[in-house]
Amino acid sequence: MPERHQDWMRQARLDLEHAWLAAREGHLEWAVFAAQQAAEKACKATTIRSVRRKRRSPTPRPSLSSVRVRYLDRDAVLASLRELATRLGAERPEIQEIRLFGSLARGQRNPFADADLLIVLDASDLPVRDRIPRYKPTRIPLPMDLTICTRSELARELAAGNRFLMRVLGESLVLYSRPGTAPPSPSCVSAPALGTESTP
Repeated sequence: MPERHQDWMRQARLDLEHAWLAAREGHLEWAVFAAQQAAEKACKATTIRSVRRKRRSPTPRPSLSSVRVRYLDRDAVLASLRELATRLGAERPEIQEIRLFGSLARGQRNPFADADLLIVLDASDLPVRDRIPRYKPTRIPLPMDLTICTRSELARELAAGNRFLMRVLGESLVLYSRPGTAPPSPSCVSAPALGTESTP
């Protein structure tokens, strides 16, 4: 089983790939956001690895006692995330939709998965990079990464060919949708996505 720091570093590489693609296509604000996420995850991976090395005992332990098995109950996590998304939508009337994407949404086995959420707003006066503190929920069941945009920003980025958002819509599960909110058009959902690399 991969160690936790390897999962974080793999996710950092994927975020950096998203940043590179966004920058190449001229989506500079999304590129900066993804690059910031990549840097944070790479720092976390380095910190976890450093701490594990310092704590490692010089005396080898029996192999069976050193094995740790972690199990992620996906159904329970999804139920908790839906409850959380419903509560967040009730508290923030500008939230139109909350979607889960990434390995959890795809149903891939990963005991160290975090929750990647796309939050779609009716409108916002905050830059993309400043929205997370306002909308990041509390009492979360597992680590969480947020991508937050308005409906007009989402439509504009999809029309411009933002492959990261195309991938998100193509694989995501709707956790919350405000009544009367129109879903993304079918052409957006079926748009070509990036590769199928596993994300933690």
